[in-house]
Amino acid sequence: MRYYYKPERRTGLYAVSCFLFLILAVASAALGIIFKKAFLYIVTFSFLCLSVQIFTVFILSYYEYEADGRFFMIYRKTGKNRQRIFDLDLNFASAPVTYKEARETAKRSGVRYRRLYCTSGVPRRKCRVLIYDAGEPCMLYFAADDGFCAILGTRTASRPEE
Repeated sequence: MRYYYKPERRTGLYAVSCFLFLILAVASAALGIIFKKAFLYIVTFSFLCLSVQIFTVFILSYYEYEADGRFFMIYRKTGKNRQRIFDLDLNFASAPVTYKEARETAKRSGVRYRRLYCTSGVPRRKCRVLIYDAGEPCMLYFAADDGFCAILGTRTASRPEE
């Protein structure tokens, strides 16, 4: 049976920063025209690129999670485009833990984990973490509710703590 979860998007801070960088781009362009300084045009271009990047990465796109059998998939959704960016066999994963428990596990084991963040703007401290090892130890940060995490917990391999 398939289970889907779409976290609530948290884009307020990103929208404000995007708008702020647009204002800074306009101001630096105006100052470049007034003072005839070429470096201000480079600053303008940099602010515009940063604003576009914030808009496309944090505002326009968001993540959806799916649990299907023993597989956990993450999709990035941008408008009507839905692209699968992550596919994990839950046999390699431990049950989802909180951010604090994941930090303690990383400190206790001394292993350097690779990290992947698919949080839809939710702060890391409020996310859940799947710790898995499929050749290289990794931590996957995602924003899911307790019900979806319980479903993932029942489907993960029961592995002893490291």
